[in-house]
Amino acid sequence: MPTRMQPAITTIALRTDPTGSGSHKSYVDTARELSKINRRLYSQSRMYGYQGLTFIWRQNPASSLATIECSVRTAGNTWTVQNAHVKGEALWNQMQALVLEDNPSISGKWHDFKLQLDAGQSLAREMYARDGNGILYAAGEWNLSSYVMPQHEVSLTTGEPLPAVEYTGLLIGDDTPTKRSLVKAYQDSRATLNANTPNVPAAMSDSFFNLLTDSGSQEPELANVIEGENDNPPYDLNNYSGGAVNAPAPVTVGYAAISNSEVDGRIGSFVAPCGLLQIEIVGYDAAGAIVPAAQMPNIDVLLHVAPGSYKGVASVPMGQ
Repeated sequence: MPTRMQPAITTIALRTDPTGSGSHKSYVDTARELSKINRRLYSQSRMYGYQGLTFIWRQNPASSLATIECSVRTAGNTWTVQNAHVKGEALWNQMQALVLEDNPSISGKWHDFKLQLDAGQSLAREMYARDGNGILYAAGEWNLSSYVMPQHEVSLTTGEPLPAVEYTGLLIGDDTPTKRSLVKAYQDSRATLNANTPNVPAAMSDSFFNLLTDSGSQEPELANVIEGENDNPPYDLNNYSGGAVNAPAPVTVGYAAISNSEVDGRIGSFVAPCGLLQIEIVGYDAAGAIVPAAQMPNIDVLLHVAPGSYKGVASVPMGQ
């Protein structure tokens, strides 16, 4: 029997506010905005699918703008992002269980693991859902999940335990003083391959067994060639993409441009881990110079979440 599709608004109307943050980059937490619009919790711990994105430019004759470019970026759907999230959420739940196993009744009804895309995401740089008149939907509670570190040190003056350090989570990128990157933490917690695998003895090419079957004069040289070919992986051995130093920025998954003669643009389908997006809208004047963010107009964005079987939208749990 086919699964019944739950009713849901799947198009999220957004608007940039470049003067508010001074940046061309804005962020969208899809699960949070869907939760506001449809009055039910959409878990952030899922992959979300999108039919695309539309962005609209309302012209101002006094403006110097000639072209607007829009890029959509995500954490990137890789096994490292998926596994880092699964491990980060599992350890968060394990930490929470220290209290909830004995006190299960105190857990919030909308208990859910929530984090940010990268260190650039902040309240000042986020876009929020609006109705047809451009009015913001009323917000509910959407607190980022906290990791509370074990504390073993005491005050030298009072002898009392010092306050435990707390961090919120980032999906990708580097750490900050108050936030921790899950991909970086996953990288730092896992064993990796040895360089130069297999570890061939230095004397192998001139070894007795190799020379014993030498049918000509090239086998020692050939052995050296074979030994040095492809004995390291075709990716950075130590640094994961999406971590602190190897491609720490979100990955571009869609791009489109519009001009003053074509004022609406369209980006095609994509997926986003945790439904976390970075949307960059950059304006250029007729000479090709970038228009400062503070001089950019507000741009309307329609984010088209794909319909599906998870509360009316296309989504699967992270880690699948």
